[in-house]
Amino acid sequence: RDAALRSLHETARATALIVDRELIGAEATLRIQASSYYLENGDLAHFYARAKAAAINPGTWTVLFDEQGRQLLNTSLPFGSALPALSQERIRLLLQMSRPGVAKLFADDDDGAGKAVTVFAYPVATAGGRRYVLAQVFVDSYFESLIAQRQVPSSWVIGIIGADGRFIARSHRADELKGKPARPELVAAARAAPQGQLRHYTLEGTEAYDAFTHSTISGWTVAVAAPVDLIESSGRSAIMVASLGLLAALVCAALAGTFFGRRLIESINRAAQAANALGQGQMPAAEQSEVSEVLALHSALHDAGKLLINERSSRRQAESERVRLLISEREARRSAEQQNQAKDQFLAMLGHEIRNPLSAISGAATIIGLESHDNDRLRRAREILARQSNNLAHIVDDLLDVTRVTNGKILLNTEPIDLANIVAACLEGMRAGGRCERRTIHISTSPAWVCADRTRLEQIVTNLLGNACKYTPVDGRIDLSVQAQDGCAVLTVRDSGVGIAAELLPQIFELFVQGNQANTLDRSQGGLGIGLTLVKQLVVLHGGSVSAASDGPGQGSTFTVTLPLLAAVPLAQAVAPAVAGGVCHILLIEDNADSRDMLAVGLAMHGHRISEAENGADGIALAIAQQPDVAIIDIGLPAMSGFEVACALRANPRTRRIRLIALTGYGQDADRERALQAGFDEHMVKPADMDKLLRLLQPGVAPTASPASPAGPAAGSGDASSCAAK
Repeated sequence: RDAALRSLHETARATALIVDRELIGAEATLRIQASSYYLENGDLAHFYARAKAAAINPGTWTVLFDEQGRQLLNTSLPFGSALPALSQERIRLLLQMSRPGVAKLFADDDDGAGKAVTVFAYPVATAGGRRYVLAQVFVDSYFESLIAQRQVPSSWVIGIIGADGRFIARSHRADELKGKPARPELVAAARAAPQGQLRHYTLEGTEAYDAFTHSTISGWTVAVAAPVDLIESSGRSAIMVASLGLLAALVCAALAGTFFGRRLIESINRAAQAANALGQGQMPAAEQSEVSEVLALHSALHDAGKLLINERSSRRQAESERVRLLISEREARRSAEQQNQAKDQFLAMLGHEIRNPLSAISGAATIIGLESHDNDRLRRAREILARQSNNLAHIVDDLLDVTRVTNGKILLNTEPIDLANIVAACLEGMRAGGRCERRTIHISTSPAWVCADRTRLEQIVTNLLGNACKYTPVDGRIDLSVQAQDGCAVLTVRDSGVGIAAELLPQIFELFVQGNQANTLDRSQGGLGIGLTLVKQLVVLHGGSVSAASDGPGQGSTFTVTLPLLAAVPLAQAVAPAVAGGVCHILLIEDNADSRDMLAVGLAMHGHRISEAENGADGIALAIAQQPDVAIIDIGLPAMSGFEVACALRANPRTRRIRLIALTGYGQDADRERALQAGFDEHMVKPADMDKLLRLLQPGVAPTASPASPAGPAAGSGDASSCAAK
C-alpha cells in the first residue's frame, strides 16, 4: 500500500514537472521575442512573422497587447485582421502584472472560438519607453493532452487546479468540470502545505487517496487520486498470500517435520537471504527448491527485485534528464543575457562615440558663423571640423572593415613595404592631427621589409598607436620599435598607461570587448571595442600574429605584431615627380545642395572652373553643351543614378572622353567594382579627401584601376612571390 501511495506522489510530481517545463518554454520564447529588434522599432508585420514561426506547439499562439490593453496582433489570426477589444476586467488583469506569470483562466472569445484558455503573460518595456504585454495562450485541451501522456490506471484521476481552486484540466469529465471548484478539503490541504495526501471522496463519489503537489512556476496544484479499494487490495492480497503460505508450512511441518524439516529450513533460510537482499536494494539470486511454495516465494522475490531495479533505473534517468534540461535552460539564459548585455553596451558606446565628434563639429560651425572676422578662431574651427570629420570617417571605416574581414570580403593589394617607414608616417600623421599631444613618444626603428597592403598596414599601426595614446595619461611615455628578428618583422608598441587586467587579457582581441568603464560616465577613453579586433584579423590576413601583455592595472601594456619578413629587399624604384597642376573645367553632379556648394567652393579656391547640376538629366545636358574636362558624379541621384549617368556619357561621342570620378557614400569593394564597370575612372568615398581629389585632377595622372583590371589578390595572398611578381 505504501508503495502504491508513493507511486501516486511520483505521478503528481512528474506531472507538475511537465507543466513547469511547458511554462518555462513559454517564458523563454516570450523573453526572446521581447528583445526582438522588430518590436523595439514597432515593425509589427515582421514581429508577427517571427512570433508565428516561434510557436512552441500546436494549440498555442502569441498575443501582443499595448499599455491600454488593446490587442496589437494575434498569431491565431491573419496579420491585419480586426481584433476585438477586451473587457475592462481583462485589461486590469493584464496591466497589473509586473513580472512574467500565469494569468487567470478565462473564456477567450477574441478569435470567435469561445474556448477556455490559459495565458502566460510577459510584461515588456522597450528602450523607447513603450510598454507591452506579450502573452502565450494555451487552448483548453493543451494541458489535458499533457495529462493524457501519463500512463496510469484508468481508475486514477489526475487534475490540475489553479490558484483560485478551480480545475484547469482533468483526466475524467474534463468538459463538465473545467473551471468548476475542486473539493474544498483538497483545496484547503493544498493551500496549507506544498505537497501531501489525504483520504476523501472525489467528485464522482469514490473514496480515494489523493496525492497533491504544487507547480513551482505557476503555483497550480497537481493532484492524483486513486480508489482506496485499489490501493489497499494489494495489501490485503499480500497478507492473504503470506497467511496461506504460513498455514501450509505449519501443516506440512506437523505432518512431515522430521522428513522435510532440514530441507525446509534451508529453503526458508535462502528465502530470508533473498528477502534481506531485496530490502537492501540488491537483486535476489535465483534459487531452486523442491518445496513448491518456497520456489514460488523465490520467484516472486526475484521478480520483485527486477521491478525494483528497473524502477530505480527509470527514476535515475528521469532525474538525470530533468537536471540536464535545467542546466541547458540556465546556459541558454546566461548566453542570451550576455549577448543582450554586449549589444546594449555596444549601442551605448556607438551613440557616445558618434555624438562627441558631431558636437564638436556643430560648435566649430557655430564659431565660423559668428566669428567671421577672427582669423585665429576661424583657423581653429577649421582644424576642429577637419579633425572630427576624420574621427567620424575612421569610426565608420572600422565598422565596415571589421564586417568585411569577418565575412571574408577583404582583398589585399600587396607590395614590398618597409614597416619602419609606415610606422614613422603614421606617427607623423597622428602628431599633426593633435592625437599625441603631451605624451612622450620614443621611436626606434630599423629597415624591415614585408609584403603587405599599404592601406591595411597603416590601419594596423594607426589603431595600435591610437590605442596607446588613448589609454596613456598626459605626460606618459610610449615606445615604438621596429626590427627584423628571426625571419620576421616585429613591431612593438609599449605604453605606461592604465594597463590590462589579467582576466581581460584572453578576450582583449574579441569584438566589442573593453575594460571595465562602469565608473567612467564621460567615456573619455571610450571607443567601439572593434579596433583591436580589426588589428588581429588584418594581421592574420597578412600571415602574421599579434599578442598583448600587461603586468596589471596601472602597469602599462605591450602589443607585439609579427609579420613574415621578405627574403630579399627590393631595389628602390624611382618615383616620377608630380605633374604640375593646371586649371580644369569640372562638372559637379550632386543632389545635396550643401555638399555641392562646399565642394564647388573648395575646388574654385584652387583655380578650377566649376559647373553644377543637381540631377542626372541636367548633368548630361551640361556635359554635352560644355564638354568639361572632368565630371564628379554622386551615385545616389534622384530619378537617374550615377551609374546610369556614367553609361550615358560614355555612350555619347561628344562626352565619352570626359574623365569621370564617382563620389559616393557607398564604399564597399562591390560598389567600387560596379562603378568601374559603369565607366568611371576613379571611385572616392564621402567625405571627399580634398588633397587626393586635387591630385587626381592633375594632368597626366592615370586612373588607379579599370573595369578590366583585377581589384587585387584574394584575401590573405600576401606572400613574397606575389610581391616579386609586382
